[in-house]
Order: sequence, then C-alpha cells, then structure tokens
Amino acid sequence: MSPDYPDYQVIGKRVPLVDAWGKVAGQAVYTDDIKLPGMLVGRILRSPHAHARIRGIDTSAAEALAGVRAVVTGKEAPARFGVLPISKDETAMAVAKAIYIGDNVAGVAADTEAIALEALKSIRVDWEVLPAILRPEDALMPTSDPLHEKTLRGTNIHKEVEQEFGDVAVALKDAKAVASGDFEFVGVTHAFTEPMCTVALFEPDGRLTVWSAQQVPHYLHRALADVMEMPMHRIRVIRPFVGGAFGGKSDPFPHEMICALLSRKCGRPVKILFDREEVFLSNHGRHPTKTHMTLAADADGKLTALDLKAQIDGGAWGSFGVVTTYYNGVLSMGPYRFPAFRYQGRRL
Repeated sequence: MSPDYPDYQVIGKRVPLVDAWGKVAGQAVYTDDIKLPGMLVGRILRSPHAHARIRGIDTSAAEALAGVRAVVTGKEAPARFGVLPISKDETAMAVAKAIYIGDNVAGVAADTEAIALEALKSIRVDWEVLPAILRPEDALMPTSDPLHEKTLRGTNIHKEVEQEFGDVAVALKDAKAVASGDFEFVGVTHAFTEPMCTVALFEPDGRLTVWSAQQVPHYLHRALADVMEMPMHRIRVIRPFVGGAFGGKSDPFPHEMICALLSRKCGRPVKILFDREEVFLSNHGRHPTKTHMTLAADADGKLTALDLKAQIDGGAWGSFGVVTTYYNGVLSMGPYRFPAFRYQGRRL
C-alpha cells in the first residue's frame, strides 16, 4: 500500500501497463508475426484521383498472372459500414466513384508481394475525372452531386451543430474586455510505430477469423458482418498485441474488409500489411480545423462569454465526425465556467 494513501491499493501507486511485460520481453505477438499455412500476400490498388467516377474495371490481366489467387472490386461488396450507426458511409472499395487520392479500388491476393504488385499494375480502370473538392470552403457550396447521400441542404456539409446557453450578445455588450482571434489547426496523424496489419482466414466450414491491429474489435465485428453479409456468430475477431494506436486504430477499416473478402474468394489465409505511406493515406487523424473565437470578461477579469465558430475538414468519410463536431464545442470551455456560450460547428 502507498504510504500516502494507506487505505488504497491502487490510487497513489504506480500501476504497470498490463501488457508491458510481454512487450519488453520480446514475447508479444503482433499481427504481422502471425503466419498461417498457405498464407497469401494482399495488396490494394488505390485511386490516383481525388474525385473520379469508375466507368469500368478490367481485372482479367491480373487474374491471369501466375501466382494470383484472388482479385476483388467494390461491386462485390457494396454494403456500407462505419464506426457510428448513424453515419455508415464507407465501403470496402469504391463502388461507383473514388472520393480521395488513395481511395481503395481493388484488392489482390497473390503468392508473393512482387506478384501482387505486378497484378495491381495490370488492372485497368476506366476513369471519368470529376471536379475535386479540395477545401472546406468548396464543400459549403451548393451541389447536385454530393459526395455522400446524407449531407445537408444540397451541399457537402456532413454535420452541423449549434449550441447556446445564456445571452452571448448581452455578455459581449456589457463586457469590460473582449478579445477575438482566428485559429487554425492542421491535420495530425497518430504516428503509431506499428503500421496497419490484418490477417483473415475464411475456413472451409464457412466461418471467418480475422486478426487485426485494432482498438475496437467489437466495432470491426459488426462491420464485417455488414460487409460480408454474414451472421456475427460465424465471425471471430482477434486483437493481438497492438504496437501503438492512440486513437488511430479505433475504426473498422476498409483494408480489413478487403482482406476478409480476398480470403473468402480464394479459400486461403491472406495478410495485408501497410507500408508507411498507406498508413498516412488511410488513417483517420485529427481534423484540420479553422476556428473563430471571441472571449469576454468583466472588470474583475472573470470570463463571462465564449463565442466560437468552427469549420472542420472531415475528409472523405464520416468516421467519428458526428461526435467530434460536438466535441469542438462542448470541450472548448475546458475547466472554465461561462455564464454565456455559443457555438456553431460545421464538419465538411
């Protein structure tokens, strides 16, 4: 027991991380350490365009290559998934069009990585390049062809939140001091050491086992059931040791779906291991955000009002965007008590 807290066994004491000993001893088994008999290498073909319609995909040359065991495309798995039930907008691969540079277009499983990469080069995609939406300001503009079905008022606004209590206008008028500023936060990836990695095994009895570097195996379980159109009791998700995540592995990801689809198609285990560039392309990092903020204080220096507007660049997919649009507002007050507060947040 801690001498400072004699009645407690945990509070006031150093508590080691439960998986620390296995990691420092070099005995931890990570996803890339898993090797199954007959395992294939999975690789993903990605879009070179920020916004483009897929008029057709010809995979015949890839399928004809010696050593290629399976090729999958988006039309084989059109079901949508997402970490939040109210914003399921991702698919395993682009079905009708790609909406960011790096969007998944096709998956290949082959005997070796070299063969898989050669197969990717032989896939022919007939693209119709569309105007790109590169800035949040562009997403505010009216459009007849939004990137997703559930957007607001004929724009590409994904989520809009307005919160208010007290009378901000009066508080600003009566304040002895008012300060305003514009703040810009760049996007940040989580920079975990272990890249994304998934192993999938579709077994002869029709059951699926997926090992993945994941923080949310239960979310992945649900997403796999949606995309694979399988009952959950026939899917098993195993989370090996995770070599860092910090929130960056807290979504079900398309590559996990692609890995499972490839394994089912060829009947053999498949591993997809990202390189670092793929991690940056696929990772759902911190949103780039532009915020205009106004603070008011009385003659004693007490804060009396906070007024802010946030413009949040959500990227291609919903992910946790619905809740982060709220977080930008409710968490902005920090530990301070404000009699008046107003927030408008838009995630684009």
